[in-house]
Amino acid sequence: MMNFSTFFQKHEKWIPLLLAFFFIILTASGLATMHNPDELVHRVSNALEGRWAFDETNFDYPSLPKYTMFGVGKIAYSLGYADDFKTIARFLSVLLGAGTIYLVYWTTRNLGGSVLTSAVASFFLLSNDVFSINSRFAHNDLYLTFFLTLTLYFLILYGKKMQRGWFYAAFFSVGLAASSKYNGGVFILLPLLLFLFGEGKKLFQEKLRSLEILFIGIILSFLGFA
Repeated sequence: MMNFSTFFQKHEKWIPLLLAFFFIILTASGLATMHNPDELVHRVSNALEGRWAFDETNFDYPSLPKYTMFGVGKIAYSLGYADDFKTIARFLSVLLGAGTIYLVYWTTRNLGGSVLTSAVASFFLLSNDVFSINSRFAHNDLYLTFFLTLTLYFLILYGKKMQRGWFYAAFFSVGLAASSKYNGGVFILLPLLLFLFGEGKKLFQEKLRSLEILFIGIILSFLGFA
C-alpha cells in the first residue's frame, strides 16, 4: 500500500497550487466592502474618472502597481464594470498573495526542505493575519512582497544550477520590486553579493567577464524598474 509520504511526493505539484487556491478562497470574500484610505486604488480611480492627473510625479508610489491597476481599470470601465473596479484591483493583490504562497513552497523545497516542511512554510504564510489583511487591499505592498520572493527564488535556482539566466532573472525581478515600492531597490545587493562571493578569485582573474555580467544585470534591473 502506498504510504502518505510516497503519495504526497507523487502528487507534489498539486500541493502549492491547492494551498494558493485555498488562500484565494479564504481571502477573496468581502473585497467590495474593504476600505483603507491609503489604498493606491483610490488615486487610480480618481485618475480614471478624470479627477487626478495620473502622470503627475509622485514619489510615494512607483509605477508598476499604479500602471497595472490603471490598465485593469481601463478594461473594467470599457466593459461597463466601473463600479467593480476597486474589487477587481483588490483581487489582483489576492492573486499576488497566492503567488507568493506558491513561491514560498518551491523556495523552501529548493533550499532542501521536505514536502512537509515546504507545505508548512507556505501554510504559516497563508495563516499570517498581517499578510492576509494586506492581500485584501489594492496597494503596492503585495507587489513588493511577490517580486522580492520571486527574486529570492531565482537566486536559489541560480545557486543550485549555476545557470546565468536565473541570475539575470533575479536582477530583473529586483527592478520590478523597486518599481513596486522604492525600498525594494535595496535588494539589488542580494544578487550582487551572491555573485561577488560566488566568483571568488575569478572575479579578478576574469575582470572583463565579471564586469560584463554585472553590467547586464544592472541594466536588467533598470529595465524592470522602468
